[in-house]
Amino acid sequence: MMKHIKDERKLQQGFSCQERGRSAFDAFDFEEAFYLYTEAESFYREGFNEPGDRVFFMQCTAMRCLEVLLDNGRLDFYDTYQEKAKVFFEEWIDIEISAKITYRRRDEAFTFRLWRASHFRVNPETYDVNSALEHNDFERARKVLENLILRLEHNPFPESDALCAISRSKLEIITVKEQLKKREDQRDISVIASAYMRAAKASRLPEYSTSRQRQRIEAFNNWFLSHTLKFKAFARLKDEKMTNPISSLIEVEQLLAKAVEHAKRAISSPSGVDFPKSHFSYLRFWHAIISERLQLLKLMEKGKEEDFKLCIQLWMKALTVAEGFLKQGSEVAIFPNRFYSLRDLKLEEVFLKAAYAFRQQKWSDCATYLEEWRQEFPTEYRWSWRDIQVYIRFLFAKALCAFSEGNQKELREICKELEKVEKSEPIGNIGRFLVSEAKGLQMKKGIPLNDEYVNLLCACFSLDSYTDSYQTESEIDPFLSLPERVYDWLAQTCSPSTSVEVGEFREKVLGCVEALLYYICDYHLQILSPSELAPLPDLEALIERLSDLANIHWKERISLVISIESLKKAIEHLQKVEEPAQYKPVYEKIRGVFKELMRIAPVIIEIKSVIPSIEGLKGIEASPDWVLHRSRPGRERLFISASPEISLKPGMYYLPPKWRKGNRISYPVSEERSLLPVRYQPQWKFWEKAAANSSLVLIEGVSFAHLERAIELSGKCVGENKKPKVGSVIVKESKIVAEAFRGEDGSDKHAEEIAIGKCRKQDLNGATIITTLEPCIPPARSPNVASCAHLIIQNGIKKVIIGIIDPNREVHGGGDLLLRRNNISVAYFPSKLSREIWALNKEFIGIHTDHEFMPMYIYQDRFAHE
Repeated sequence: MMKHIKDERKLQQGFSCQERGRSAFDAFDFEEAFYLYTEAESFYREGFNEPGDRVFFMQCTAMRCLEVLLDNGRLDFYDTYQEKAKVFFEEWIDIEISAKITYRRRDEAFTFRLWRASHFRVNPETYDVNSALEHNDFERARKVLENLILRLEHNPFPESDALCAISRSKLEIITVKEQLKKREDQRDISVIASAYMRAAKASRLPEYSTSRQRQRIEAFNNWFLSHTLKFKAFARLKDEKMTNPISSLIEVEQLLAKAVEHAKRAISSPSGVDFPKSHFSYLRFWHAIISERLQLLKLMEKGKEEDFKLCIQLWMKALTVAEGFLKQGSEVAIFPNRFYSLRDLKLEEVFLKAAYAFRQQKWSDCATYLEEWRQEFPTEYRWSWRDIQVYIRFLFAKALCAFSEGNQKELREICKELEKVEKSEPIGNIGRFLVSEAKGLQMKKGIPLNDEYVNLLCACFSLDSYTDSYQTESEIDPFLSLPERVYDWLAQTCSPSTSVEVGEFREKVLGCVEALLYYICDYHLQILSPSELAPLPDLEALIERLSDLANIHWKERISLVISIESLKKAIEHLQKVEEPAQYKPVYEKIRGVFKELMRIAPVIIEIKSVIPSIEGLKGIEASPDWVLHRSRPGRERLFISASPEISLKPGMYYLPPKWRKGNRISYPVSEERSLLPVRYQPQWKFWEKAAANSSLVLIEGVSFAHLERAIELSGKCVGENKKPKVGSVIVKESKIVAEAFRGEDGSDKHAEEIAIGKCRKQDLNGATIITTLEPCIPPARSPNVASCAHLIIQNGIKKVIIGIIDPNREVHGGGDLLLRRNNISVAYFPSKLSREIWALNKEFIGIHTDHEFMPMYIYQDRFAHE
């Protein structure tokens, strides 16, 4: 073997990339896995004298990642897959496999190649299916798959049987995708379980098949069966008609045990399919938890000490499984709703002790244990579902203690607190039952609690409310990472019905894009180039800067580079669109690129306050909390755990993109994993005004050609020091009646003054004047000369369209205010045109302001006096 090695160091680097790729694949980050496997292949090529086993199987694994990405709707990888597959088939013909692959892996390599070749032949249809699924066109996806199955059933090429089986199973999985597209509270888990069962039945080869992929198909069969049983178990847990919890949990435990076995078979199968190991660990964890809960129910039914000891043993098993799972480095959450953290799971022992004390009617001891539980429970998770359930039981145990002692006053106070919690928090069925029973204790003064009633209470004590939602997904929606207004505006601007709305929507879309690009550039520049200043909030400059970053740092991520170029072209197209029919396809293109760029966008949080915790750590209350944001209105909090030496002030911060995975609401901060400050505040007011101005211009019948003509005239001004370049056009009944530029007649007259002077004999009542600079007011003009604003008022002009606000502080906003106070409508040029005016007057503006080329800094306070 050593004689084939050329560079040992390259081999070590390749092995490192391969292991990291495997971890990324297990964490469902298939794109990152693809790049790492491709990099590993490159290192192996450099490390060996000629390509062999490792190069071959790295190529196969990278293609597998691309297939998974395509199956998940990442159609931007289609060309990459085609190119990668073409290179693979050209390099690894049968004779090359025989010569370069070791004997012990040769048969496996032939099988791999045969399968890839067969898969590649039906790839166009697969692409069509995924394209339909990407657009939620499930019917079209079904038709394409049905046609593909018919073709495969009568096709003699190798592995058609296996591909046919996979296509049939994919046809059933469409039903799963339909359900998962729905909101979580609208999904039917039973339908998902049935679809997975049909997919499992479909993924079977006929006995006569000569396919070499039998092990692969059997692995998929086991994989689908494990999901079937998992969803059946969760559907049983959510069944609100559950009459016998013990028999139901026995059924759930058996389902999960079978699911674990099928997942194990799929993962350990020598099929070459890399199934995520996290799914197997997830099932093992939940099987252990259900076993522990089942034993707890038996404990509460009989109250035997040996049942309590067995509960502790099963709890320790669940804890061990969870700790082992987290060591894998997977960020997939295994704590949906019941447990929010590993620390919470460790507190389960205290809850078991409280339950045992409750069973023995030691109400005071039970309350003490539950109080201890709440003290140990992280402060940042206060008022989570788990905490509420424990708090209700704590109050109920105290109520029973007060009742047994005959303390009616304390019992009334406890009942008031329970009523308060019931009104303000989602407490579920069991919570409501305990609150009701606590109130009923006030009516039982002097009556002892009989065994039948105590048994009823014990049976309820350990149950979760059936309204609790057992989540099957834990990934935080990437479209919940930026300020809420971005998503509101994107939703509002999808379907204009008139050309007026096109102008308004266009500016809002541009505002959303600018916000996204700035956040991405700002965050990544702080990481990649810390010494570089914050970029200018200018849309064109941001696109260019992001393009530079992509070509330098993300050039291997072809889809990102292409997306940025596509965005640039789409924005240029959008700025020319005037009709709704033209707008919609451009909007969809921008929306698609927006979604692609969200993959590198950071999460934005606002730190509001610092809350000290028990262990001396700081829990920093931030907003929003993406996990509870939709299901728990009013509880929009996210907590950052920071050691005392970390100094964080209130303000806006970035979280790394990978932190948005999982359903935790607490994040650790250290010197190595610090929060980066947000150096930007979106100019929402500017874009709102730009949107209003665009629609207003169109409503009044003033075309963009009129605005462009005013800019053209301003360019004719003779360049003079400290003098602006201003053009003016007067429009009445959609026709230009006069136009001028500053200094046109050789005097020092302003453009508006010259244009109005040309219309002395014409009635200007109701006319519109377009000027590239805000009309002047005293004291900017000589006391003996009427200001442009006064001339406009005196001549009955009813509307003024301004290019940019005058940066001269003697005028700045004053002309706008004076015109409005005299009932004259004031509008502004769209942002793209105002930037042209800014560029023409850069020297003049530089005299009056320190701002560089960015008009919105002038605009932000122009209506401060309104």
